[in-house]
Amino acid sequence: MPEDKNGYLSSAHHILEDHYGFFWISSNNGLFKTLKKSLLEYAKNKKTKVIWYRYTKEDGLLNNEFNGSANPSGNILENEEFVFPSMEGFVFFKPGETRVYYPKKNQLFIERAQVGKETINFTDTLYLKSDYKNAEIFLDFPYYHNIENIYIEARLEGSPNSKWEKIKNDRKFILNNIESGNYTLNIRFLGSENGQFSHKQIAINIIPFFYQTLWFKSFLIILGILLVVLIIHARTNLLRRMVKTLKHTLNSKDQELEITANKLKNETEYQQKIMESISHDMTTPIRFLVSISQRLNSTKDNELQKKYFDEIYHTSEQLFKFTLDLKEYTNLFKEENIFDHAENRIHDLAESKKLLFDQIALANNTTLSNLCDPHVTTKVNHNILSAILHNLIDNAVKNTQNGTILIKTEQKEEQQTEITISDTGKGMSQDQLEYYSFVFENIERESFVFKNYGLGLHMVIQLTKKINAKITFHKNTPQGTIVKIILKN
Repeated sequence: MPEDKNGYLSSAHHILEDHYGFFWISSNNGLFKTLKKSLLEYAKNKKTKVIWYRYTKEDGLLNNEFNGSANPSGNILENEEFVFPSMEGFVFFKPGETRVYYPKKNQLFIERAQVGKETINFTDTLYLKSDYKNAEIFLDFPYYHNIENIYIEARLEGSPNSKWEKIKNDRKFILNNIESGNYTLNIRFLGSENGQFSHKQIAINIIPFFYQTLWFKSFLIILGILLVVLIIHARTNLLRRMVKTLKHTLNSKDQELEITANKLKNETEYQQKIMESISHDMTTPIRFLVSISQRLNSTKDNELQKKYFDEIYHTSEQLFKFTLDLKEYTNLFKEENIFDHAENRIHDLAESKKLLFDQIALANNTTLSNLCDPHVTTKVNHNILSAILHNLIDNAVKNTQNGTILIKTEQKEEQQTEITISDTGKGMSQDQLEYYSFVFENIERESFVFKNYGLGLHMVIQLTKKINAKITFHKNTPQGTIVKIILKN
């Protein structure tokens, strides 16, 4: 369930349900109320909104901190009163008699704006000059309760980025260098605890300068055409031919230089990705061999020595097989064919990775299991899918001690195959889960900057995008991480 905007619900203690369809939740910082139906809708669709109403000392509490260590830490009495223990005694109230306060529909006033040091008063339409830098539009409410319980959103219709934006507690909507034209500012705010919004609109007219008007631009175009025509007629035929020849030569040279520069740039980026991929994929097996060799050197126990020799042999054998395929890495990012002609068995591919990491997992007292359906196949490029599985299993092995790692497949509707790699290791943090989901959605943006969370998963996301697949990251229960890859057959 989503937390409140301040994160106070991360320390929630007890939930009581009243007869009106609301949940009452005590926390370390206030008492929260929300509609049960909105939580059920959010469970089905994460895009729906959950509105939290928070009671604090401003509403009559002696202390905002409730006690979560009591048993019980909340109760419903026979007279239908709710009771919660707090740090300054018990809090009694009847849900039906405890009011909430929201602005009324006719209590929103949009009548003034601030442009620089100038205050502009208006009625229904705000007029701005094109040279304005920053305009603050004030949303005024006659509201004297907890301002954090007000939920306001605004959208500037007609602008390139027309989407709902949440208004902060200062109740200002800021315009920054919007181009000249006519726009509509749509404001919606919560007017009741049942989740009903009220709306209000104002018009915004940004007046263009004369040189920004259509007629002036048309005049310049016509004038330019006339000047070009006059110049062309003033030139001699010989000069025209010389200029045309010179222009053609220069254009050809520019194109050749541009093509050469692009090739050099692409080749440099490609070589860098190849070296990073090979280095990353071989790190874990080689580190394991070094660790086992150190143990072998420091022990005189014959049984342990035999065990270490077996682990070195098996890992080295699989690492040798893996290095035989390194030549395929030269086409990993350059590969244009994301589908092979023949069907690839996902079980066989997963099994090859299991053999490579088996000894490393056993050294961590971890069981690595390949539960993929032997009959499930895909035409997705073998080398790309191999690199994706290699990195995901590598991460799972490195972060799992005394646990299990499972590799499974499942046939989905619309000819889709889901590969799941789950572990019971230390798992990703919530910040990492949200970050990698954000990376998958935004990795193609040129201005995107990676965080220092490691190369492997960034490369996996790039390759997943390349084969038109989808990757998602989830928390495992009770701990660990689940990664799902959905392939289009």
